[in-house]
Amino acid sequence: MTRTGFQKVLLLRSPDQRKTDTWTELFRAVSEVCPEVIEDLKARVFPLYRRLNWAGLGGADYDNLEGWAEAIRSDLLHTDCDGAILELYDKLMAWGKRWWLHHREAYEQAFWAFRAWEHAPEPEDDWPLLGRGDFFRVLNAAFRLEVSEWNPHLESESEFRLRVEAEYREALERYISFVRQRAEAEGLREEARRPNLGEHMVWLVLRQCKGWGYAQIRDFLDLEAGRSAVRDAQEALARELGLALRPTPRGRPKE
Repeated sequence: MTRTGFQKVLLLRSPDQRKTDTWTELFRAVSEVCPEVIEDLKARVFPLYRRLNWAGLGGADYDNLEGWAEAIRSDLLHTDCDGAILELYDKLMAWGKRWWLHHREAYEQAFWAFRAWEHAPEPEDDWPLLGRGDFFRVLNAAFRLEVSEWNPHLESESEFRLRVEAEYREALERYISFVRQRAEAEGLREEARRPNLGEHMVWLVLRQCKGWGYAQIRDFLDLEAGRSAVRDAQEALARELGLALRPTPRGRPKE
């Protein structure tokens, strides 16, 4: 349920960070309520990835994750590689379409999972929620405050307290201004924290991957949210992710 009466919390984030975090949240929800999506990827696609000799397939173009992501984006795989890679590519596309996750970002996330599973003797059932680098460079500028010592012969305790508090406020404002300017120069912008993102993503995954309508989702999660609230959240997230929203089951909905 939406909580009211609380101040909106604003964060400084880049569009790329928002996109990656949102997709990571989607696969977190998949792992939680629809693990068969991940099991299917492991069973049908990952073995093909594991069998390929990446070093011998096109050198720098295909021997790392970034090269593969670029190949997927440009569709070079259909004209510039052999049958083994084409088979893997086609199986991956089929996996995405089967679960209504047909999007470039879903396939790039899958390759991050492959990279993690490749180095694990027994891949975990959970999705490896891997980040992809820092979106905001470390400034190496921690907030510090240096105040000259208190000499009780020349300054009373109350005067010292007032001086420290004033210097602290001034230093804090300078530091916040400095970090904000650096962040905005790197493309970070204010956006509201989304406390309900995880819950709403579960609603989307249950519709997108399981094909459930509102009544099934409501009963499974013991929801208090109404039909329109669930539908609006699903549609908003599908638009943000660039996914074609799966049609809901036909027929008169159960109440």
